Amino acid sequence: MYKDTTRVLVFDLELTCEEPTPPGYESEIIQVGVAYLELPSLEITGRAEFLVKPPTQPISEYCTELTGITARDIKKYGVDFRVALKWMTEKYGFRRYVSMAWGDDRLDIVRQCRKFGFPELYDESHGEFINLAALAALKGLAKRGGLLGAMKALGLEFEGRQHTAGDDAYNTARVLRELLPPLKVATT
Repeated sequence: MYKDTTRVLVFDLELTCEEPTPPGYESEIIQVGVAYLELPSLEITGRAEFLVKPPTQPISEYCTELTGITARDIKKYGVDFRVALKWMTEKYGFRRYVSMAWGDDRLDIVRQCRKFGFPELYDESHGEFINLAALAALKGLAKRGGLLGAMKALGLEFEGRQHTAGDDAYNTARVLRELLPPLKVATT
């Protein structure tokens, strides 16, 4: 299935976390951030983020320190995972555009869909996903230091707060923009 190739949907997830991680602990999505990279202009547009209520995991103090997200934020502003999936497909275009993240965040979505019995966002007909960390590694970047290391190697400074999904998605889009060659629109 061909997707709309006028933009790339760059996304990031924040997940519940514990330090140290208990045996058998399964993180759950608590925030989704998106940014769009328009093609062929390579302009970054349409930044957004929203909170998601984790179905079973609480927000730990460590998670709040890392992400800035509190249990109160989730209770007041979070949406159920079912609503988050609907927004991701209908509002943000997860099935319409090729999607990309730093690392394979897609697997966190698939795992949570399977665990709670929701239709998968990524399946055989909607699987156009690119792991930008792998692409950066092919370019000799990201051997160490993850997204920040790649940004530093490209001469970019992180904008916003790390471990905030919207800011992470935006900065990932900035790295993608630097890695893509100038694009020309096909005339056929």
